[in-house]
Amino acid sequence: MTLAFAPSAWAQAPAPSSTSARLVYVRNAGAESCPDERAIRSAVGARLGYDPFLPEAPSTLFAEISSKGTGFAARIRLIDAAGTVRGTREITHAQGRCFEIIDTMALTMSLAIDPESLDGPRRPKAPAETEPPPALPFAAMPMANADPPPVDPLASAREAKRIHLSLGLGPTVWTGAAPSVSAGAFAFLRARRAWFSISIEGRADLPASLTLPQGTVETSLLFGSLAPCAHFSVIGLCAVGSFGSIHGTSRDVTFPRDDSSLHAALGLRARAEFRLSEVASVFGAVDAAYTLTSQRLLLNGVDVYALPRLSGGASLGLALDIF
Repeated sequence: MTLAFAPSAWAQAPAPSSTSARLVYVRNAGAESCPDERAIRSAVGARLGYDPFLPEAPSTLFAEISSKGTGFAARIRLIDAAGTVRGTREITHAQGRCFEIIDTMALTMSLAIDPESLDGPRRPKAPAETEPPPALPFAAMPMANADPPPVDPLASAREAKRIHLSLGLGPTVWTGAAPSVSAGAFAFLRARRAWFSISIEGRADLPASLTLPQGTVETSLLFGSLAPCAHFSVIGLCAVGSFGSIHGTSRDVTFPRDDSSLHAALGLRARAEFRLSEVASVFGAVDAAYTLTSQRLLLNGVDVYALPRLSGGASLGLALDIF
């Protein structure tokens, strides 16, 4: 997503000598989709009422943004002309799009450069008014790791209650779900609010076969699942309930036949998800499932193989936010 800012009057206004800094802005790996330096300058300037970033300013303001789990983290430091760190702030945004952290960054940077800006942009001064004595940046602010003042508490509350929708798909491999190791594909629609999500999933396994002295047996699976999950940073723990159909085929026998039966299972899942951009993430998962319906395979009417009740699988996939 690209942010565009229209030119405004503050962009041409000179910065007060005691409330300016040089800007060093870094987007680390995983944060390439975050707004660029021009967007940061515009957001800070809009808050202050003037452009505070001057190449000849004695102080330097470092702003660094990185991906962190499913969200982003920003670190802001102000260093004076003597090389002394005047203040450090850490800002985190647990989930959502990167531009949502920019307002908080702009507020923190504005207060670092000009503590009086908490009251709003500076007003033009009367000709007889003199410059106030220089104020120490961050003088009235707690130091490292303190939470920044909220830009808009109501907006923050609304964001925390917002439901995010995403689509995902990928390949999967299972053992114990068929007479031999089986491969397949899955897709899901997920709704997430804060730390909780619930997914509607579909999975299809390709046919997997086993050759026995009496002949060859083959099965394939097609079913849907419901998976509620609890999320802790990049890690998620889920319960999975599955319901569908297993299809069996016999070959190389006197009376080959096809048959289908109900397939139901309950399981647990551990997953890890890492943000690639504002709207895309990659994830991996491991599953363990217990089959509720006994599945036995027959050749010429003789019971020759029983599928295990316990099965395990691994999957990789890509998820895209759609809302």
